[in-house]
Amino acid sequence: MINLSNSSSIKDDSLINALKTHSSNDSQNENSGDKVKKVAKDFESLLIAEMFKVMRKSIHKTELTKSGFGEEIFESMLDGEISKNLAQRDMLGISKMLEKELLGKINNSRSSNRNLTMPAIGKITSQFGMREHPITHKLTHHDGVDISLKEGTPIKASIGGSVVFSGEKRGYGKVIIVKNGDYKTVYAHCSELLFDEGAMVKKGEKIALSGNTGISTGPHLHFEIRYKDKAVNPFSLIK
Repeated sequence: MINLSNSSSIKDDSLINALKTHSSNDSQNENSGDKVKKVAKDFESLLIAEMFKVMRKSIHKTELTKSGFGEEIFESMLDGEISKNLAQRDMLGISKMLEKELLGKINNSRSSNRNLTMPAIGKITSQFGMREHPITHKLTHHDGVDISLKEGTPIKASIGGSVVFSGEKRGYGKVIIVKNGDYKTVYAHCSELLFDEGAMVKKGEKIALSGNTGISTGPHLHFEIRYKDKAVNPFSLIK
């Protein structure tokens, strides 16, 4: 009976970290299913290699069978190649189990993270949809909602994700945009932006302070939600 209790254990954190490594190195066009499959097979390969290592240590070597340091390197390389081959053929069935578990965790995480929340509490002064523009007085489509706030009020991320823009845009003033999959949340007319482009933010984390920058009639937050770059009514997603 081979005892693997003293070998490196495979934990959820290790799996997730490995998946993140693949996510950052693989092409943007590769879907999550392919990445998870790679991670699962890599872990099965590592486990098989560990089993080989434990088995070899359990075999007593005599002076006749010892070949020195070079033999250990060769055995390690050989075990690695055999392990990869066996994992690709799913000989132990471990990668399938890991793949299923990881996909479940990822889907649950995405589902949880996309329960969007309001970025701040205040009076809604302008709804999503057609309206008379408060400055030009022309009938235009309003791509978000306006929330009346005192200047300097903390703005919290409605959804976690990566900051894809942090700076000034015409009309929007100081604006920060957070991306999560096909969703983008836009926070405009801010007085101060607390994260730079490329940063990762958590849902509910303070990302900006409300203000009166850009084309604005007073301190407020203009908040948008975009799905595949098309503006949608925030209240269709926020319950």
